[in-house]
Amino acid sequence: MFRGWNNTFVFIVFLCLPIISLSHGGETAADFLRIGVGTRAIGMGEAGTASSRGAEAAYWNPAGLAPTTQRIEMISGHFFWFQDVSVDHCIVAFRLNRRTSMAASIVFVDYGDIKGYDSYGMATGEQLTAYDLSGTMSIGLVLYKNLSTGISAKIINQYLDGINAYTFAFDFGMRLRMGNTALSGALVNFGPDIRFAKCMEKLPITLRLGAFLFFPTKSIITALDIDLPKRGDVTVNTGIEYNENDQYFLRGGIQINPRDFKPHPTFGCGMRIENFVLNYAYTTGYHYMRDALHRFSLTVNIP
Repeated sequence: MFRGWNNTFVFIVFLCLPIISLSHGGETAADFLRIGVGTRAIGMGEAGTASSRGAEAAYWNPAGLAPTTQRIEMISGHFFWFQDVSVDHCIVAFRLNRRTSMAASIVFVDYGDIKGYDSYGMATGEQLTAYDLSGTMSIGLVLYKNLSTGISAKIINQYLDGINAYTFAFDFGMRLRMGNTALSGALVNFGPDIRFAKCMEKLPITLRLGAFLFFPTKSIITALDIDLPKRGDVTVNTGIEYNENDQYFLRGGIQINPRDFKPHPTFGCGMRIENFVLNYAYTTGYHYMRDALHRFSLTVNIP
C-alpha cells in the first residue's frame, strides 16, 4: 500500500515543481517545435499528453511509449503550414520488452524559395533557402505497474541561406494510470539557447499537464491538457474520441486561450484497415497559426 502512495507522491511532485518557473511572457526561437505531431491528438484539440500512446507519444509525452501495444509502429505525415511552407514528420517506435519501448523521430519544415532583398528593400533576384529540422530519440519505461516515465533527447537545426544554428533539448514525462483515468505531465524542449548569427534565442520550453477518462464502454475517450509555456500564452485543450469497433474514429476538440477565451475548435476522423490507420485532422486556428489546416497521417503497425 505504501509503495503505491509513494509512487503517487513522486508523480505529484514532478508535476508541481516546474510550474514555479514557467511564468514569463515573450518570444522564442525554434517555434516549429510547437507544431503538433500526430493527427489523432490534433483532432482532439491537442489534448495528447495523457491520451497519446505508442509512437505518437514520442512527441506529446515520452512516458506514453511504455509499453507500446505493437512490436513496431510507424507514423508519417505531411501538410502545408501556410503558403509554400511544408511540414513532414516521421516516428518509428518499437517495443524492446514488456516494460521498455523506444522511438526515433524527425520533423522537417521546408520554407520553400524565399526572395532576397537588399538593405533598401530592392529585390536582388536571388532565391534563399531556409529550413528547420529536429531529430529525436525517445525511451519509455514502466517503473511500477501503472506508473511510467520517459525521456527524449533531440538535436535542433535551423538554416537560412548558409547560416546554421544548432542546439539540443530534452523532454521529460511521467504517466500514472488509475483504472479508467490517467494523469500525465511532460516538460518539453528543455535546453540551452540557440545561437543564430550573433543572436541568442530561447527555446519554447513548455510544461504540459494532462488527464484523460476512458469510459467503461471502451468507445469514448475524453482528454484535457493545460499547456504552460515559459514564454507565451497558456492554452487549455480539451478533446473527445469516439471509437467504433476499433475501426472507425470520430474526434473533436477545443483550444482556449484564457487571456481572451476565444475557442478554436478542431475535428478529426480515422479508419483502420488491418494494420494500417489513416487519420485526418482539421484545425480552425492555433497558437502558432491562425489559418485553417488540413492534415493527414498514416500509421503502420507490425504486431
